[in-house]
Amino acid sequence: MADYVQGFTASGLVHTGPGQVMGLSMTASAGAPQVTLWNNTSANIPRLFDAYVSYLSGVHLFFPERFGLFFTTGLYVSIAAGAVVTIWWRSL
Repeated sequence: MADYVQGFTASGLVHTGPGQVMGLSMTASAGAPQVTLWNNTSANIPRLFDAYVSYLSGVHLFFPERFGLFFTTGLYVSIAAGAVVTIWWRSL
């Protein structure tokens, strides 16, 4: 399905260069923290995905190969305090 799986508890650079997000798993310990994926090497436009994750239930998304989120410049994840994100992705 994916070439790489990475877990994040804070914002950071996932990959530089083109690729495709194949899945996301997001949970929160309190409130509803925001998680954003960027088609960039920093938290700068364009935005690929944006969600608020409730601590009551996580968000788990998996994409068929042709519908995965494509990025060209790089993949950066912004995570508000209290969220945990796992990203399945592949390099193109």
